[in-house]
Amino acid sequence: MPEVIEYAGQFQIEKAEIHSSEGKMVGIEPNILKLDLYEDIDSPWIRGECTLHNQASFSTITPLIGQEYFKLVLKTPTLPNKQESIIDYDATPFHIYSMGKTNFGTGSEAVTFQFVSGEAIKNGRILVSEKLEGSCTQIVYDMLDKVDCFKAKWIESSSENRKIIAPNISPFAVVTMMTKQAVTGSPSSTPNFLFWENFRGYHFRSLDSCFLEPRAWNYNVKPDGATQYADTRARVMDDLQTILSYNMGYNDQLMDQMSGMLCSDLIVHDITSKIFTEHRFNYFQQQSSDYTTVDQPMSFPLYNKTPVNEQGVRITDSKSKLMLMPDTILPSGPFAGKDSQHYTKSGKSSFGPYSPEKWAQRRTSHMAQMDSAISLNMRVHGNTTISCGDMVNVSIPHQAQVKEKNASSEDKYHSGSYLIRRIKHTFTVGSYYHEMNMSLYKNALEEELLEVEDAYEPIPDNGGVTYNVDPAEYNSGW
Repeated sequence: MPEVIEYAGQFQIEKAEIHSSEGKMVGIEPNILKLDLYEDIDSPWIRGECTLHNQASFSTITPLIGQEYFKLVLKTPTLPNKQESIIDYDATPFHIYSMGKTNFGTGSEAVTFQFVSGEAIKNGRILVSEKLEGSCTQIVYDMLDKVDCFKAKWIESSSENRKIIAPNISPFAVVTMMTKQAVTGSPSSTPNFLFWENFRGYHFRSLDSCFLEPRAWNYNVKPDGATQYADTRARVMDDLQTILSYNMGYNDQLMDQMSGMLCSDLIVHDITSKIFTEHRFNYFQQQSSDYTTVDQPMSFPLYNKTPVNEQGVRITDSKSKLMLMPDTILPSGPFAGKDSQHYTKSGKSSFGPYSPEKWAQRRTSHMAQMDSAISLNMRVHGNTTISCGDMVNVSIPHQAQVKEKNASSEDKYHSGSYLIRRIKHTFTVGSYYHEMNMSLYKNALEEELLEVEDAYEPIPDNGGVTYNVDPAEYNSGW
């Protein structure tokens, strides 16, 4: 295969080997028909599926039983010396966990096997039942050690000091607990940590840290034949930035009300002092950094602050989500404000309490925005330099039959910076073509929506007619 890229979506397989439980190796690169890889910021491991023709009958070399290792190295030949363009699972191979065969007649069959990151298999073999101390970040480090993770780690420091008892749960279940409670050490103290694996390694990071990353790529919609190119490389690089097809979603007010994205109430019951406190969350009152995903000094919320009635009630002023959570806080003494459940060996209480008011409502809003804010699903030519968790710039054209004078050709609400949430990579070996289906989202606008004082919810002048139904007046006919 040539090193110089010749067309968008081109890729090279540098290694594809199955290592059996009997210690034998089978090179499968010439046999691969299709390879799918899935990465997702909601998933702590990468998974995939490979289909290959079995004319050589691998079972005569070694039995394939779903207990093998799959070493895979492939790349986009765009930047041959750039490590980020290589998907390298040679030193840390995938684990094959399931497989099947399809027969096409005498001497012809296809084998399909499913594989997953090795940490997923090791995670399923371990139960954690012990006390864990330190910040959420430190506990995550400890859990990655338990699954023998030797991959690169992108770990953000969190500010809390915890002591928990892991009740016979897997290491990654412990990490899931930590993502919910971790708070950034920055002044915004944002509680939006996620834990995922992409082709670069493992990430325990806040969404804030992702939003501040340099934009990894630019994507736009271009008509066919719109540009003349000086050489093949320029054409290919332009094709790699072209959106082949897309669909979008924009806000779901009904879901956002019920999920707590727009507003919520939290009652915290302090078990130690037998008191409770109430906390109110309002989407419009979040710090501006909570919506910042773009390269702008200020970013703006997805909803309009315009009141819905003459009393000045906005869509965030309802009571649609109620949460009740416990806490255990020492009310007085030298350790006032610390956790009353856990102490050090010297009898000191140096651990922070559960403090759900610091993270529960804001995190609920952040996580809901990932499902119901501005979403974009698009199909593009494959590029192994792109992974989930990256930020990309997307330009969506303004669609109108009649365009206003001096109006921008770009849709100002749907264009901008997006976070890649998940990618399905499809590698078709017959044509050596790589395609990506990507899901992205953003939680802010670059331009503030116009707030007015009298755009109230329409209501009729008179109430509806009420009818009194008396079944005795009707002949049921039975």
